[in-house]
Amino acid sequence: NSYILGRFVEADRANNNKQYFRLGELLAAQPTIANSPLNINHQSSPIGSFIASEMQYPKDEGDNPYVEALAAMWKHYYPEAYDAVQQAFAEKALFFSMEAVPTTISTIGGSDDTVQYAYEGRTSPNYPTEINVRACEAIGLNNPHFVGGALIVPPARPGWSKADIKQVGMEM
Repeated sequence: NSYILGRFVEADRANNNKQYFRLGELLAAQPTIANSPLNINHQSSPIGSFIASEMQYPKDEGDNPYVEALAAMWKHYYPEAYDAVQQAFAEKALFFSMEAVPTTISTIGGSDDTVQYAYEGRTSPNYPTEINVRACEAIGLNNPHFVGGALIVPPARPGWSKADIKQVGMEM
């Protein structure tokens, strides 16, 4: 295995996809990260598994709490993928990206932030247009369950620009 450590998801701030996780709900969902599958760019079969995560509380002004995750990549079975991961890491272009399924979603900065919609995917005819086209400030992912995550390698870009990988190939 190659062990990979990095930032997984941030609390209380929308990512570039306008997905927003409230700190309390993120704390409750954080244990669902362990044992979930790891893929590349949300497109491949699993190439590993997340094995642990921990909430981090930065002391720097302007930084929000975030979940740091540890994954094991099965480099023996996926040597070409591992080479791509190593190259992206060397170029400081390797990131994590979370995969979550919420119970409901709601707008933040929308026309009615009190309404919650049963989650039916990224878009649905049962959602208001402002959710489907991301015209509101953010989309609250309420009561999320993490079902996996991805290593993002170029040319793909992460939904959260601070989801950087800190270490690859760690010995444990």
